[in-house]
Amino acid sequence: MNNQTFTTNRDELIKLTKDQLFKICVDNNITVKKSSNKTTIIDDIIIIKEERDCLQKKLVDDNPSNQFHRGHVEYKLPVLILTKIFELTWMISTYDRRTLLITYRQALQLTLINKQLFGIVSEMFNKVQLRVIEKSKQIEDLYNRLTNVWCPIKHIVKLDIGIPIFEAFIKQPSVHLTHILSTVEKLHIHHETNCGRLKVTSIKTFGTIATNLRSLYLHSVTMIPAHLNAICSIKSLRKIDISSTFNRPRDILTILCNGLPLLESIKSSYLKVTDIPIASRSRIRKLSDVSLSETDETFEFPNLQKISFAYNTVDPDRSFFKYFSLSNITHLSVYLKSNIYQWIPIIIELKCLVTLEDLEYHCRSDGKVMNIPKYSIPATLSRIIIATDELLKPDNLLIDIGFQYSKSIHLNEYDCKMIYNKIIIN
Repeated sequence: MNNQTFTTNRDELIKLTKDQLFKICVDNNITVKKSSNKTTIIDDIIIIKEERDCLQKKLVDDNPSNQFHRGHVEYKLPVLILTKIFELTWMISTYDRRTLLITYRQALQLTLINKQLFGIVSEMFNKVQLRVIEKSKQIEDLYNRLTNVWCPIKHIVKLDIGIPIFEAFIKQPSVHLTHILSTVEKLHIHHETNCGRLKVTSIKTFGTIATNLRSLYLHSVTMIPAHLNAICSIKSLRKIDISSTFNRPRDILTILCNGLPLLESIKSSYLKVTDIPIASRSRIRKLSDVSLSETDETFEFPNLQKISFAYNTVDPDRSFFKYFSLSNITHLSVYLKSNIYQWIPIIIELKCLVTLEDLEYHCRSDGKVMNIPKYSIPATLSRIIIATDELLKPDNLLIDIGFQYSKSIHLNEYDCKMIYNKIIIN
């Protein structure tokens, strides 16, 4: 049974038992309380069905983007080639990063060619950033644009949003907006100037909308214990970043690990491994901003694959092996440039290491970029990443240890990460 076939005739629903009504709700993803009486459940079923029919009518049946036609066009090239041409045209049209508003406004005109190109652009817009300065007017404009049938944003996977607009969107009784937000898997919430504290109910409500939410990042958010309870109600979460939050409870990692059964990736400023409950350590795959300290205890993280360390990690060669199993670590991120000889004994022992990232900033005046002996590089290592700026010329910086430049990932207008891949000799 699905939401297209179940009846919304009140007389027919009244004849059903409460258990049968509950089954309709479960089959059609309709949330009702078990304590609700029969009349309330029937009302909820009818209201939800009407809202879904309205959404179907707006997005599909009466959607002008599904109806417009510009006459018959006979394409001489295969669809894959046409798609590639369009994607390259889009990249060229949006290349100017200094005037994004103008370039994207012009590029979006390409979506008016036909439904196929509109669909391609819709798939490209799965990462969305929504920020506001003047709250009321800008929020209203953003809402109207998002819910416009011509807006190509139909499937958001990663949402970067400020608190004011996040709160406003949660309050909107819009089925269309709820549908757009329901696909979000990665959520970044930012505190903005002169905005209030993030409301607990907003977190809970969003968790019921985005049922596949896997990642949550809270930036400059002041936390209270109730926030943790709301976060722990989102059982689908696998990754959480609280490294830039304020007023964190001392036992925050214990609460999160115990409350989120799928949690496998944690980032917290100067993360202490001892704060992670023993029962949760076997499912942890990634730890970020870890701070090591001397310990007599031995820890087991048998499935840990990726780890990054805080800037002030002291004498890692003395304590690393007490904390982490060596067998499965494939990605190591450390401040390597000024502490290279402390990390070499560890790097040598990481027999599964694939990626080594130096978090310390490199510049032209450094001379040799990475003074690492070739003998200390594990045979499995295939990628080295360094943080730098565009002034550093990438060519042949690591050629002496067998790695050649591949590409740069731009973090902002000045900073980037340069990726070097292992040279394969046949």
